[in-house]
Amino acid sequence: MPKVRIFVSYAREECHYLGYRQEKGQWIKDEDCPRALIPWLAKSIQLRHPNTVFWCDWKELTPADDFRKRIETEIDQAHIAVLLLSSGFLISDFIKKVELPRIRDRVNAGCLRIISILAEPSRWEDIDFVVARLILPRTPASLVDFESDKEWAHVRDEILRSLEHVIKQVEDELLHGKVEVVAPPPDPPLKPFVEPNTTPADGGTAKQRPVLKYVLWATAVLAMLLAVGLAGRIAWLTFTTRQPAGVEFAFTAPKPNTEYRPGDPGRYGFESGTEGWVAQTSSDSQACTQVFQSTKWAKMGQHSLEMKMDLADGDPHRSKGEAWVDWKATPLAGMAVPTDLTDQVITGWVYAPQGATGDRTYRNGFQLFVKDVRWRSLYGPWHNINIVGDWVKISMKVTESKSSNEYIDEGFDPHRITAIGVKMAAGEGSKATFKGSVFVDAVDW
Repeated sequence: MPKVRIFVSYAREECHYLGYRQEKGQWIKDEDCPRALIPWLAKSIQLRHPNTVFWCDWKELTPADDFRKRIETEIDQAHIAVLLLSSGFLISDFIKKVELPRIRDRVNAGCLRIISILAEPSRWEDIDFVVARLILPRTPASLVDFESDKEWAHVRDEILRSLEHVIKQVEDELLHGKVEVVAPPPDPPLKPFVEPNTTPADGGTAKQRPVLKYVLWATAVLAMLLAVGLAGRIAWLTFTTRQPAGVEFAFTAPKPNTEYRPGDPGRYGFESGTEGWVAQTSSDSQACTQVFQSTKWAKMGQHSLEMKMDLADGDPHRSKGEAWVDWKATPLAGMAVPTDLTDQVITGWVYAPQGATGDRTYRNGFQLFVKDVRWRSLYGPWHNINIVGDWVKISMKVTESKSSNEYIDEGFDPHRITAIGVKMAAGEGSKATFKGSVFVDAVDW
């Protein structure tokens, strides 16, 4: 399998995150310093994914390299780009004129994923393809806001988990041949000059040859259109002559995945797989260990999403678990990201088996939630698990204020939603545990 290549884009002012410290006006290599984020990520990733290569110009360029050409080549070969966003990053002429345009083109072509890390408060919203995707850390905050070693260790682990998630996606696509590293096309060869009214090798004058080519091309296109139109007319007449008298038919053009599927009225019916949904990996939300498509239970259609749970209240890591889909990584077809869900009512169906209710006084429960472009959250009403062995409908309304919802982050923006999910958690004060599966189906709005 080809190596997963990661390109690091940064400003010189942020070299301490690459393992360099400034001393007497010079940058000195020190990859063991606590804030050396990129070397730590590279070493951690190598332990789990030895087929991964990090590349940054400070470490890899040699005096003999044409640095601009080498950087462009590395961007073209990369599967993932890590962007260290800062004021220096945003005002760098080289980044603005060379790196970002090339990264944007490959992102828009579907050849490159990005991990954006906010190194310091800055106007990163000015970069269009960055604002439409997740920014780390998710609090939201910048790296300079984490002062204690404990805070830094937590945010470093969060970035590692997010990067690992993207690497696994790339590895899976490389394994199945879905990713192709696309280099920019070579410059077209120069055409030989032909004097007017001279005869080319294949006959005809230089003036006649282009005209003849365009006439033949136009004739072929016209013939194709006539053939398609005739075939469509024959098919229409055949269909209409076979229908019973008095029956009217309305035809609708095929729609992308945003429309309902037969027998499963929901934007997410999980008939084609997990449809981009994954288990949350944040350190305080690890009770959902795995998600996969299931045929055990289905509210509609033949499939649902199975959430494998290992729930334990009192455990800071396992008191809740979430399954969610990040639209920046897996958007619905035809839907803009971020998208406006203001005043939309989101509904879904959940199925809990025997043993999932939790403490009799402090019931376990479900919540729907959404996150905006800056990873601020809105969690819907809490739904106690009072019914087991049957499907139960849960819902939430996306609003700018808390309203009837359970929790809202300050500054939450319902006009710019980038993620949606389902949470299962232990009732507050409960000491119960639950190890098993719950199911989600027909999520819609």
